[in-house]
Amino acid sequence: MNRSSNLLRIALLCACILAVGCAMTPLAGVVPGSTTLDELRGLAGEPRARIDHAGGGATLYYSHQPYGRENYAVRITNRGVVASVEGLLTVDNFAKIRVNESTTSEVRTLLGPPNSVDRVERKGHTAWEYWAWLNSVPMRVWISFSADDVVREVVRIDETPQLNTCPAPGC
Repeated sequence: MNRSSNLLRIALLCACILAVGCAMTPLAGVVPGSTTLDELRGLAGEPRARIDHAGGGATLYYSHQPYGRENYAVRITNRGVVASVEGLLTVDNFAKIRVNESTTSEVRTLLGPPNSVDRVERKGHTAWEYWAWLNSVPMRVWISFSADDVVREVVRIDETPQLNTCPAPGC
């Protein structure tokens, strides 16, 4: 076997492992219109957050952060049946966040609960951290809120491994 054949086999094996891993997420067996709240809890456990709606029903937030880089909103009808499952950490949802306009409530609805919350004392802000795949790029995103709960800054960090780089001159 030559080197390129071995590399192809390794790449195919990695792709298969990744595909199986994705299919094994607890929400993979959830069927909107059919899965009940009790069945959902049996498959996925307790949600990270829950918002009850005035007219009945609820939105349950399931987080696979940090390394899964996913948040899901599972909407439950007032009869206790899953209505929809939506991935939240998308390019479109991040694009809807408006500096000096969006609020903590709007961001939580768009993205779900953050991976972590930190206080930035020197700015007087609170920063929410999300880990996401944006356009197939691993990203960490910090959204800073001022005391009035308005977004003041969004910082994105590309976490793509930098291969074959050398920090010293002459490498």
